[in-house]
Amino acid sequence: MPLASDSLLTTSSSRPGVVPPGLVENAVKILEKVIGNIIGTPEEEKFRKLKKTNKMVEGKLLPCRGAVQLLTAVGFRNVDGVLILAAERLDVAVLAYALERLGALEGEKEAAAVGAAAAAEQARIDMYKKFQEDKEEDKRAKLAERGKLDEQREEFARRAASDSAPWEAPAVSAPPAGGAAAAADASLEAPEVGGAPMDLDAAAAAPAGAPLAAEDVSEGDRVIYRGAEGPEVVNVVSVTFPGLEEGEDPIVVVRMTSGATRDTVLSKLERRPA
Repeated sequence: MPLASDSLLTTSSSRPGVVPPGLVENAVKILEKVIGNIIGTPEEEKFRKLKKTNKMVEGKLLPCRGAVQLLTAVGFRNVDGVLILAAERLDVAVLAYALERLGALEGEKEAAAVGAAAAAEQARIDMYKKFQEDKEEDKRAKLAERGKLDEQREEFARRAASDSAPWEAPAVSAPPAGGAAAAADASLEAPEVGGAPMDLDAAAAAPAGAPLAAEDVSEGDRVIYRGAEGPEVVNVVSVTFPGLEEGEDPIVVVRMTSGATRDTVLSKLERRPA
């Protein structure tokens, strides 16, 4: 005879499939006790009657639809509000099978609880491993980023050291003898500036003169730059007047003998005849 022990999870609740906590477990324990008493003393009539108004029956059995179905399957009938197992319907073999299925159901729930606990523990372990992996990955990313920053700092320091190094004049080989030497000496003379020739060596060695005015210098001019390393003949690259206030110098970009460009102010530049 098919039994309803496998469907104890169904309830008479208005929300199908929602099982109140402990409902099935309580129903199984009561059914095991009821059926066990009947199997032990089948002739005892009081064990074969369950009043629906009984507090335990009303509160723990009736709300579990599967429990009522099981009682019906083993022979109980509803007579005037009392569930009765008549003597002619009593079948000890059927009751024993129902009791066995109830025990199996309880074992299955225990196994399911153990399995759920194991799954929760495995999920916790997996989550911890993932956390550690993410932590290591973040650490590697930070180390890589720090390495890039260190490389950038080294590059900036190298450039700063290169820009601040004192300028050194290029080595000049000994001039050739005879007429070639005279031609080489002539080539060292500066081109004409403002219509007058200028000896660059003499101009650089001369004492400082009056600084240039803004209207006296333009792109392409060759002028004398009086810097910390001494006078040097340079080319004017550009002159800018960025909203100057009274007493401020315009910014002049010059190209040094080394080929590098340098920002300076007009007061450090002068033009002197040879």
